[in-house]
Amino acid sequence: MRGRPKKFRSPEEAGDVKSPAPLKSKPLRVTLPTPPDILSDAGKEEWYRIVSKLSDEGVLSSADLGLLTIACLAFEAVLQSVETFRKDGLFYVTLDSKGNVKAKLPHPTLQTFFKAADTYRQSALLFGLSTFGRARIGLDINFEDGDEGDISDVKI
Repeated sequence: MRGRPKKFRSPEEAGDVKSPAPLKSKPLRVTLPTPPDILSDAGKEEWYRIVSKLSDEGVLSSADLGLLTIACLAFEAVLQSVETFRKDGLFYVTLDSKGNVKAKLPHPTLQTFFKAADTYRQSALLFGLSTFGRARIGLDINFEDGDEGDISDVKI
């Protein structure tokens, strides 16, 4: 083959094929997944908060619902731990047989609190619910109502 190669032309450019008519899109009707029954009211509120944000971005799939349930259970455990600390305090005192203070120890629920908070934090990173998590996975979720990380109005 000698000379200059022929310029490639698509079928549309050559006039061989007509372009298809543009598709008329219908508005999508999205139903949010319902939370599992094992969640308390606070867990269900967190479920809907997360699901609504992720559904708006189109990044939530049915494969994520198990991890989302774990995140909401961890959220509940954090709230329950805080309620226990308010009632019992962060420390407890052990007494010897004479009634003297033997030791001042951290409340056992403190360990539950830290494990649950860490589980929730890891889930939040995966779902893009923190600033760092969104930047890491390239999401632009807008928390217009200021509810990012705010649990002040959550009822236990």
